[in-house]
Amino acid sequence: MRKFWTSISRNSRICLAVEPLWALFGPATFFFGPLYMKDIGLSELEMGLINSLATAASFVFFTLSGPITNKLGRKKTTLYFDFLAWPVAMVLWGMASGFWWFLVAAILNSLVRIVQVSWNLLLVEDSAPEHRVTIFGICGILGGIGGFVTMGTGFLRDSLGLIPVMRTLYLVGAVSMSAMIIIRHALCRETANGVAMMERFRHHSLLRAARVQLAHFFEASRDRQFINIAALYTLMNASQAFSFFQILYLKNHLHYGERDIALIPGINALLIILLLVLVLPRLPQRGERRGLVLSFLGSALASLLFVALPSGNLILALFINALAAAAFQILAAFREAVFMNHSSEEQRAGLYGLVQTLAMLFTIPAGWLAGWFYTLNPVAPFVANACIFTAGLLISLGIRQPDPAPEVVAATIPQ
Repeated sequence: MRKFWTSISRNSRICLAVEPLWALFGPATFFFGPLYMKDIGLSELEMGLINSLATAASFVFFTLSGPITNKLGRKKTTLYFDFLAWPVAMVLWGMASGFWWFLVAAILNSLVRIVQVSWNLLLVEDSAPEHRVTIFGICGILGGIGGFVTMGTGFLRDSLGLIPVMRTLYLVGAVSMSAMIIIRHALCRETANGVAMMERFRHHSLLRAARVQLAHFFEASRDRQFINIAALYTLMNASQAFSFFQILYLKNHLHYGERDIALIPGINALLIILLLVLVLPRLPQRGERRGLVLSFLGSALASLLFVALPSGNLILALFINALAAAAFQILAAFREAVFMNHSSEEQRAGLYGLVQTLAMLFTIPAGWLAGWFYTLNPVAPFVANACIFTAGLLISLGIRQPDPAPEVVAATIPQ
């Protein structure tokens, strides 16, 4: 591990080192967010509507992400938009008293779609392609740390109540995330490709940069590989919308106690860490297709098992939820590495934003649809998820492996 740590870029090391300042609080806010919104007084349809409107905002922000990242650079883009997407949004969530608070916070948090492009490039662009799956895997491990904080939050809820605990979590998290953003910006350097793109787009307006990006999109869309990649991002985005009601289903329909539910994130974190530490290094680092297929298979299996989950079997519930979380983390690591290894340096930021934009376009109705499914039949969103992951598995079979020299791959291939 020490040899690996010294072999990756300075930016990779810094981004990974400060990531726990986000990971300690982010997962807990996602996990208990639906219950917090419910306790504040929002309905399932209002929550679904917020998710859909946030997805629509994400579509707009992803459209702008490539041109902004190329003009401002990976480093400055991450600084400005990460601050709005996390510390500011966390303060709004912590003070929320109704629908409009959550809607504004969710739209601000959607700015993370711009950061998703700039931060991923800042994280791995200067590191060798063969290291990228492991780097994204380490991000998954660090994200798993937050699962233990989430578990502790669940236990505190029993004695203090969910609303005061969540308000404190949001506000303390805002401080922690602010520290992460400042430290990372102070220590990171602009990537080599980021410097080149800033120089190239220095005299371009955002509109002109967007036109260049759009031309690349039309060129790339003629390649079937690009369509497969965009489809994978679309399916994974949709699956998150349908998973949103999982905690409500466990509590309200399977009647698991709040103490039982509080164990889920900690067990999830433990299994994620074990799999990423013990299994991911043994998978071929350039075997992206195999990694995608296996993790989609694991996710589909976990969704089917969740549908069949009975009430009262806590051990089985913990195992199924942990399997779903671990499979999705490994899936995300391979998906991001596949894109980075298939895309050319010149078009990477633009095409990454365009793949995400296309995915968001098709998943805008997913949040509302998931809420509607849940009101019709609480098990319906999870049946839909099993179908989504099965479709992803089939599409992954059509993903071709990149050439040994990924930066020379035809510029139209972005995965």
